[in-house]
Amino acid sequence: MSLRTSRAVRVTGRDGAVSHAEHGPWHAADALASWGSVSKVMVAAVARALVESRALAWSTTVAEVTGDAVPDGVTIGALVEHRSGLPRLLPEQARMIRDPYGPYTNARFDDEVLPRLASLVGLVPGEPEYSNLGYAVLTRVLERSQGAPWVELLRDVVVEPAGLPREAVTLTPGPDAVRARGVLGGVLEEWDLSTGPFSGAGGLWASIATMTTLAGTALDPGSLLDPLSGRTAWVDDRPRFWHNGATLRSGGIVVVDVEAGTVTAAHTVGGLPTSNATQAEKLVADLLGRGAPGAAGPTASAS
Repeated sequence: MSLRTSRAVRVTGRDGAVSHAEHGPWHAADALASWGSVSKVMVAAVARALVESRALAWSTTVAEVTGDAVPDGVTIGALVEHRSGLPRLLPEQARMIRDPYGPYTNARFDDEVLPRLASLVGLVPGEPEYSNLGYAVLTRVLERSQGAPWVELLRDVVVEPAGLPREAVTLTPGPDAVRARGVLGGVLEEWDLSTGPFSGAGGLWASIATMTTLAGTALDPGSLLDPLSGRTAWVDDRPRFWHNGATLRSGGIVVVDVEAGTVTAAHTVGGLPTSNATQAEKLVADLLGRGAPGAAGPTASAS
C-alpha cells in the first residue's frame, strides 16, 4: 500500500475550450488513466448506436443473442438501465479479494456465467439494482451480436466521430499510463480489467483530455451520449448528469452540466485502495460548489 497520490482535474465548455486544468505528478493531459465504471457510459453509447441503426433493439433479450436460457426481462434496455434483476457481482466474486474481474475471460464467461444467469436474477426484472455483472453481460451481448470487441465498436461510433484517433481509448495501456506507485517508485498491483466482459463494466483507459472530449458530445442534442434524447448510463442529477468509477488503485468521475454547458472530469490514483472515486468526487464538489454528485445515492463504481 502507498499513501502517495496524484490527481488531475479538467473543465471544458460546450466549444471544448479548457477553463480549468490541474495535473499531479503522475498525470499529464495526454496520459492514459483508468476510469473504472465510467466505462459503462461508453458501453451504453455503443448499445444506443446499435439500436438506432436497428442492428438491435432495446427489447432484444440476452437469450436472442446468446441462446442461453435467460428470463425475457433481461433485455438490452434493462441492462443499460440496471433493471435486469442481476446482482452487482457474481456470488463467488466477493471471495476474490485479489482480483474479482481478471479471471473472467470471454470463454469462461460464456461457458460458466451466461448459462446460469436465470439463477442469478434475484429481483423481478425492471427493479433497479446497480450491476457490474449486468454490464458484463451487456458487453458480451454487444460483442457477440456484432462479432467485434466492444472497444472497437466504441471507436467506430463515438471516438472517431468526436475527431479523436482510435487509439485515444484502450483496454491495454502502455508503461506511460497513470498508475499508482510505491515509495520506491514501483508500480503497485491493480485489478485486471483488460480482457473479458468485465472490461465493459470498468476497463476503459483514456486521458483526461480524451474523456472530457468524449463526454462533451453529451452536450450535442441527439448524440449517443446525450441524456436528454435517449437511453444512456449517466446518473440523472439534473441539470447535471454524471458517472463515477473506481478500480483498486484509481478512481474518477465525469459530470456533464447540460444547463451550464460544461464537462468536469477528475481522476485520482494512489492512496488507500478503493478510495479514489470518493477523492475524485471531492475534487469535483470543490469546483462545482456543492456536494459531490450522487453522494446521497447508490455508488456507481466498479469497486
